[in-house]
Amino acid sequence: MTVLSFTLMVNQFYLTRGFRLIEGKGRMSYIVKAHRLFGYISVGFLLFHPLLEVLPRQFEGSIQPFDAFWKIITTDNSAILLGIAGWAVMLTLAVTSVLRKRLFKNYRKWRTFHGILAVVLITVVGYHVLVLGRHSSLAMKAFYAVLLAGGYVTMIKTYVFDLRREEKWKNRGLKLAEDSSSP
Repeated sequence: MTVLSFTLMVNQFYLTRGFRLIEGKGRMSYIVKAHRLFGYISVGFLLFHPLLEVLPRQFEGSIQPFDAFWKIITTDNSAILLGIAGWAVMLTLAVTSVLRKRLFKNYRKWRTFHGILAVVLITVVGYHVLVLGRHSSLAMKAFYAVLLAGGYVTMIKTYVFDLRREEKWKNRGLKLAEDSSSP
């Protein structure tokens, strides 16, 4: 389940207006709804990932769940520590997405904040998965790396394109629709 959720999360980069191949395939509102739905599903499963690592220990008889949890949070393994940090970033991303209209009056500021958090999240969690991925073969890890690289390119293109477009509109003396308070 975590493999599917991680893949869904990385694919969120491709369910944005920055990914030009999808833009012409349907109305943007449908793409945003799919982005939101897949985001909630993947975040929902991944927030329970630590519990799913610890709880089965109850039935194995070797180590108790609390001892397993304590071992995880007191480790010095950088990949596990980045997994914990990624969990906190993911929780922040989820909460700010749900409370977006209360926290941000300007849609562009929220979108930029959301994009930066998403890149931080995927970088941190990507390292965690590539180093610790028990269920991933070398081919699967290569697939993840390609998806991550494509996601980064999509984000860079989106924000570079937005900067160019904003400059073009400013030169014409016009205001972008995204600069208004409504999304």
